[in-house]
Amino acid sequence: MTLSTGRYGKGLTRTQEEVLAFIGEFWRQHGYPPATREVRNATRVTSTSVAVYTYRSLRTLGLIVYEDRVGRSVRLTLAGWAHIGFAPMDLHAVIRELEGVIEQKDVRIAELEARGERDPLLEVIGSR
Repeated sequence: MTLSTGRYGKGLTRTQEEVLAFIGEFWRQHGYPPATREVRNATRVTSTSVAVYTYRSLRTLGLIVYEDRVGRSVRLTLAGWAHIGFAPMDLHAVIRELEGVIEQKDVRIAELEARGERDPLLEVIGSR
């Protein structure tokens, strides 16, 4: 068994490295995750059970997430993207966008409270 430290420092087998890289590249090219059969055909994975075993090991390492028995649900985590040396997005841009959304929501809540009203979403959240 050949181990590779990759860019994130976690020892992976060659098969794990290939599967992780293929999932990332497939996502980049198609915008959705590959099917298990596509992973199997493109890498040294020899069967569906080996693919599932590889998925589980990568999930345990925190490099991917997926739903059991749900097709095309595999996604790389940020650690997975970092491991293959690719950032899927500019995280600073995402953070700035989220801050803007939060600021807009805060302004809306203040406007509603000034009129003596309450945000319906807060009603739902508050009822839990």
